[in-house]
Amino acid sequence: MISSLAPKLKFYAARGILSCSLRKEELNEPQLLFIVGTGRSGTNLCKALLDVRPDICIGTETHFIPKLIATQTSNEFELGRFIDVLMNHWDSDGSYRWFEHHVLRAGRQPKKFRSDFERFCFKNDFLSVGECIYAFYIYCYGKHWSFIGDKTPQYGMHMADIHRILPKAKFLHLVRDGRYCATSIQKHGGFIKMINGGYPEKTMEYAYDNQQSKYPTEPLTLSQCIGFWQHVVLRIEEQAALIPKENYLRVRYEDLQMDSSRELTRIGAFLQLSKSELWTRVGPWILDRGLRRKQEKRLENKDFDELTEAGSKALKLLNYI
Repeated sequence: MISSLAPKLKFYAARGILSCSLRKEELNEPQLLFIVGTGRSGTNLCKALLDVRPDICIGTETHFIPKLIATQTSNEFELGRFIDVLMNHWDSDGSYRWFEHHVLRAGRQPKKFRSDFERFCFKNDFLSVGECIYAFYIYCYGKHWSFIGDKTPQYGMHMADIHRILPKAKFLHLVRDGRYCATSIQKHGGFIKMINGGYPEKTMEYAYDNQQSKYPTEPLTLSQCIGFWQHVVLRIEEQAALIPKENYLRVRYEDLQMDSSRELTRIGAFLQLSKSELWTRVGPWILDRGLRRKQEKRLENKDFDELTEAGSKALKLLNYI
């Protein structure tokens, strides 16, 4: 539903119906923005709502930043090694590499990425891990935005490291009631492989070198899913405490659904975006007002009570109980 309406919203944005007072040619160099969470927590909805604005460009997932930071441990930066790692992050089925999505969206050829990106970095004096991560988004999407970035939920578990090398980057943390999040995780092929493969403990390995495609696909119990959800929520909250408050905002998926205008206004203030009353009204076009009822039908009372107990620590922290 979100994906089918996103082009429609872009259509309106292109014609000025959702335009902001700030035009592209007036923008400074963009800041980085990452949408994070547990996964299955509303990050796609948030991306769709943000990506309508003419001054924001949010790409799909990348997954490579934590590994890039971890592998560049010496004082001497190796651009060739950086590109090797960046290019070696795959989707859960091993059918494509994440960087290809971004390069193709930019109208560039993945086969020429290595040589083109090397020249781009050297030409612009991007010669550190942080600079070259930033360079990737500029290379793909250009500079004419207030914010560029992507929706990689797992980056929430690495916010402190990302902030260390990209101190201006901002994080939108989408949270969702873990009891219903668990039912969605249980059905998702990528999460089935990730959890069976040891994630979230193996936070940097699942997408690297096509590892996730080799993980088991045994069905997950709801208990495993709520345990995963709670573990990630608590880890992200720990990370949030390690970065400046002005770099982090938590948004509830349910609030975004039920009062999108208020939440988009709050997000706009956090990002210091130019005001656009029409933008704050786009939510009802893609919202599901029957969300709560549909969620409740997924769980029997017994399962609901068990999940409430199993995820009680994080549910209390996020004010769901």
